Amino acid sequence: MASFTPFKAVRPPRDKAHLVSSRSYISYGKKELNSKLSENPFSFIHIINPEYNKRRKSPPNSIERFKAVRDKYDDFVSRGYYLRDDKPAFYLYRQIQSHRSFCGIVGCCSVDDYINGKIKIHEHTLAPREEVFKRYLDTTAFHAEPVLMSHEDNSEVESIKKKYLDQRPEYDFTTTDTLQHQLWLIDSEEDIKVLEKAFATIGELYIADGHHRSASSVGLALDKRNRDADYPKGFDQILSYLIPESELEILPFHRLISDTVNPDIFEVLNKLQDNFNITEVNDKQTPKDNREVLLVAWDKSYMLRLKDEVKPEAPLHSISPDWASEYILSPIFEIGDLRTDSRIDFLGGKYDVQTLRSIIKKRAIPYALYLYPVGISELKAVADAGLSMPPKSTFIEPKLRSGVTIYEMK
Repeated sequence: MASFTPFKAVRPPRDKAHLVSSRSYISYGKKELNSKLSENPFSFIHIINPEYNKRRKSPPNSIERFKAVRDKYDDFVSRGYYLRDDKPAFYLYRQIQSHRSFCGIVGCCSVDDYINGKIKIHEHTLAPREEVFKRYLDTTAFHAEPVLMSHEDNSEVESIKKKYLDQRPEYDFTTTDTLQHQLWLIDSEEDIKVLEKAFATIGELYIADGHHRSASSVGLALDKRNRDADYPKGFDQILSYLIPESELEILPFHRLISDTVNPDIFEVLNKLQDNFNITEVNDKQTPKDNREVLLVAWDKSYMLRLKDEVKPEAPLHSISPDWASEYILSPIFEIGDLRTDSRIDFLGGKYDVQTLRSIIKKRAIPYALYLYPVGISELKAVADAGLSMPPKSTFIEPKLRSGVTIYEMK
């Protein structure tokens, strides 16, 4: 049984929501980031980059920098760019793309559900990144980007969502990436009780995106419990966006291989024959299941299908991000650690073969592996088994905006 509770969000007024909200900070390139900072004084990006246009800058990831983030946040509140809600609410958020939409609820999950295994993970985190974000949360004391979690479909949750979707949204704006964003407040005590009761019947929640943020929240809460029994209990919660698993979209991360071992494609194909049936294909053909991967070179593509006698063990080793390392990257290209080897890079999202080929040509990369996406049932099976997928196994949508509903921990 999962705990999911409302909170008093700090959020922009209706007329500034489209200006304040931003993509995740790390998704901006340097040029685009400077453009956003220079052209939009309301953007949440200014909070994360509080020393923009200042000569003296504090060291990255330092306590001094994080204090400047908090100061900038307080400045936004004092200017009226953010307002605090008077009472707890859930926040229904829908993102509409050209081909589909995503609709979930923003609220707070308990760190204890994470500790007790009711919130499940499919990806291990890096300790240094965890520590940095723990210091950030401890200093700023706010969450600005929800952790994306999926849950089994629930008819009571859907009935409440439908009720609000028929009403005028609090926010309704379209961003420059052509995505439409809508948000409704669910602040009726009766509807809140229905949602809390419905989520309490759901067995587990699965983190889809935000493993480091959630792990850091848990680590910080445990640190505070160990130091002081009277710590602010707001640190026991994780700002979360819960979406039915049927609405989650999982796309692949393709592997880009800067090979220095096998410059000749025919040498590569010869080495692959032990484990794969190999077929030259046109650019319209992509892997049709999780036993295939497409090897893309500059002028040709080859479908690699695992031979029938090659049977990687489920649930982890049977997904292509894992067996591609075991049977291709490691033995053929001598790439062992995907986290540290400079010859491997990743490209996540919706790409056709021609676009992938043009990217590797432009970057002078000889090969790419075009992967089949991991399914939700496979993701859950890996998480249920307590296992961890390789780095960059899943590219999850929706990608949430930052700074729309802020959770203050104290």
